[in-house]
Amino acid sequence: MTAMADLEGLYSECREHLEKKFIPFWKWLCDYENGGFYGLVTGDLAAHKSAEKGCVLNSRILWFFSMVYRRLHDEDSLDMARHAYAFLRDRFIDRDNGGLYWSVTALGEPLEADKYCFCQASAVYALSAYAIAEHIDSSLAIRDDKYGEGRSKEALELAYTIADFMEEHLRDETGYIEAVTDDLLPTENIQLSYDGEASDRTISTAISVLEAYNELYKAGEKPEILERLKAAVSMFLDRFYDRENVRLFTAFDRDYNSMCETYSYGHDLEASWLIDDALATIGDWDRAGEASEMSGRLVAAVYDRALEQTDHSAAVPLQRLNGVVDETRMWWVEAEAVNGFLNAVYRATRLDDRQLSLQYAEAVGKLWNFIRSSMIDERSGGEWFCAVSAEGVHDTALPIADIWKGPFHAGRMCLEVIHRLNTE
Repeated sequence: MTAMADLEGLYSECREHLEKKFIPFWKWLCDYENGGFYGLVTGDLAAHKSAEKGCVLNSRILWFFSMVYRRLHDEDSLDMARHAYAFLRDRFIDRDNGGLYWSVTALGEPLEADKYCFCQASAVYALSAYAIAEHIDSSLAIRDDKYGEGRSKEALELAYTIADFMEEHLRDETGYIEAVTDDLLPTENIQLSYDGEASDRTISTAISVLEAYNELYKAGEKPEILERLKAAVSMFLDRFYDRENVRLFTAFDRDYNSMCETYSYGHDLEASWLIDDALATIGDWDRAGEASEMSGRLVAAVYDRALEQTDHSAAVPLQRLNGVVDETRMWWVEAEAVNGFLNAVYRATRLDDRQLSLQYAEAVGKLWNFIRSSMIDERSGGEWFCAVSAEGVHDTALPIADIWKGPFHAGRMCLEVIHRLNTE
């Protein structure tokens, strides 16, 4: 029995889930009247058409539909991506000071105007994916569309502009800061906090910058973007990696003093596979071995701590904070756990470690079974629940979609499974 044989049914199940339930949910939220997508769906599956629209959510919808088109060549999804792109381009850009607003009203007027590094990087990631999608559409001539290549170039140029804004205004001599005001003055980070405290540097932003520059280099192959990607990986090695405890620090003050004693399993797993993907993009590099070792150690540590040493080993707990495990199962953690352990199957296979590859494949299977039985909302028109208890009890007070909960993590999990396990 091989690890891939253990995962034989996962491809078809994830593809069916993506096509029959996940994609239709996000298409349903398209706001044809005011642009973009509705910004809130509450636990009762009611879409709130007057809710604010977040740039992170819009960017993640843009990324998602771009990648659905790239993986499945679903033409309707490219149309959805174009709809998301137009709203980002026309409504979120600060034409006076540069950068992207955090949120706008349902009608597209600026609401929260502070410029967050996480927000800028999320847009760069999405725009890069979209630029590649438009280039593919133009190259394949799937439709009689002479404008696809022009849209690709426009989106890529916008991605470069936002990336340069990020480097100029949201980076200091040692790394990325979290936010500036609309007129580019320092401001407190109120959107990304850990343990209730606003922090000056976060793991969420570090991961977002990493994936942004990885995708941007794939889209345009500019040498300076490759150097930024290397710097992003080095930031993990030099700043965020806690070698002694084999985890990633989640939050720092300006001087890189850790602000909380957190083991964030989802971030460790997400970073592990994204770093490996970045290393594949970079190729030959003198720090590649060091970074690869970090990735392998992180996923092994989470497997030991979150699956082997907990009472509920079918899924990954949210975190361990000050020695206490929070047993809540969050949608994004379970999705990134599948991505992290699936990537680890391939790592172990390349190292010819059959026992380790089978161990991680078994973890992927258990996680998918938990997601399928407890995390996916089986109601008509549902998507994934935001959070469930370790026993599978849903927290229906939490939204199904909002400024943070988009199609990104769960959709990316399905797309990664399809990409990695496709044998056609």
